[in-house]
Amino acid sequence: MKRVFSKKYLLSYFVRFLSFFSCVLGFFFFSMLWFLNIFPMKYFLFFVLFFVLTCLFPFLFLLFRHRQRIFLFFFWVWNLFLFFLFLVGIIYLFRTFHFMELVRSSEYQTEIYYLVGRKNEVSSISEISEIGISPLFMKGKDQAQKKLLAFGDYHFHEYSSSNSFLQEFLSHNIDAIFIDSISHDFFLEESSNYAKMAEILETIDISIRVEETLNDVDVLTDPFHIFLSGIDTYGDINCVSRSDVNMLLTINLTANQILLTSIPRDYYVQLHDIKGYKDKLTHAGIYGIDTSVKTIEDLFGIDINYYLRVNFNTLVNLVDLIGGIEINSDSSFQAWTNPNCFIKKGKQKVNGACALAYSRERKSYVTGDRHRVLNQQEVLLSILNKLTSSNVLISNYMNILDTLSISFQTNLDRKRITSLIQFQIDKHPSWKFETQRVDGKGDYQITYSIPGMKVYVMQPEMESVKQAKFKIDMIIN
Repeated sequence: MKRVFSKKYLLSYFVRFLSFFSCVLGFFFFSMLWFLNIFPMKYFLFFVLFFVLTCLFPFLFLLFRHRQRIFLFFFWVWNLFLFFLFLVGIIYLFRTFHFMELVRSSEYQTEIYYLVGRKNEVSSISEISEIGISPLFMKGKDQAQKKLLAFGDYHFHEYSSSNSFLQEFLSHNIDAIFIDSISHDFFLEESSNYAKMAEILETIDISIRVEETLNDVDVLTDPFHIFLSGIDTYGDINCVSRSDVNMLLTINLTANQILLTSIPRDYYVQLHDIKGYKDKLTHAGIYGIDTSVKTIEDLFGIDINYYLRVNFNTLVNLVDLIGGIEINSDSSFQAWTNPNCFIKKGKQKVNGACALAYSRERKSYVTGDRHRVLNQQEVLLSILNKLTSSNVLISNYMNILDTLSISFQTNLDRKRITSLIQFQIDKHPSWKFETQRVDGKGDYQITYSIPGMKVYVMQPEMESVKQAKFKIDMIIN
């Protein structure tokens, strides 16, 4: 009998010991929850009350009933459950906090430059003497040229026209060209001869400081605008690139309304604070997110409050993580950006790579960029529906955070993000979602970023801009 009593006695102290550590973990868990401020106060107080009772009850009960084996076993299982529950909760909260810090926009972005030669003509950069310089002006261009001189004593040729710059290279009049990644990608798309001939010999990265203007508001009481920019590149989200997707989200929480306005990438507009030729809206991204934001502000006569910046990796990885999305194509085609993706007419499920190809497609449509905008809206809404109407967000929470943390940027601070989460949890609103797009007419014009070369642009149809502005004002007011 003495031996049995000893086991019970030790077990009761073990349960108390486990209960104590569960309470310590619980304290850290609720401290982090309070710091993140995700839950509305009424829910938070309920959880705290539950936590206090959970901690006190085992101690008080075991103080008087420690010899009853069934209760000892019950509290052992219960405290073990709480221990792991709080431990997992702390991990999730820590990762959430870390994610919110990582996605904050960086003060610096990276410009990428290439030294490009002709295939099978240059075996070493030491053989190069005459180098043509891309006419596109970028902030880090001079610094990049200085870095290039570390490889040799070169003679640089300046060009005022993108067309003459390209032709000089294709005609073998210069040994190589020093070109930014944006112009390089453009030539690959537009010139089959350049795509066949060009070979990257050296890559130079330049870190530049970027400036942002923030029109901060109380998101819970004031309607606000968020600019969604999808840059046309993979890899590092900090890389300078064109803004391939340009969407304006106008949100009114008090009316539970969200209006999504899409602007074609080829819209021919005057870039903010840039004099001279007009340019494609997509090229605004070259000069920083602030240029894109202010250019759209100029177009609609509004103040944009926040932005979200994503790239190709964001879409591909996110769609794959949530198990694909459903699209409803009105035609069949093989995607020009990804020949491995054949889109059938009608409803179908696509993976991340084909969702990206579908949202970038324009060459298979008579209406070109107009239809691409509709595809982009469809893909975005399909992702949102998948995330909000199933358990994929919970089951893939950590992986989604990991994906977004390296391919997503925003100037929304943690306070604003948690306020929006609180609102969703507290109110459970039934959102009224509307979409619209501005229209235009196809044309060929010289642009500021590609001087001396006429390229496809879309001349804005100002009546459609006026109608879009009217809808935006309706949501705001």
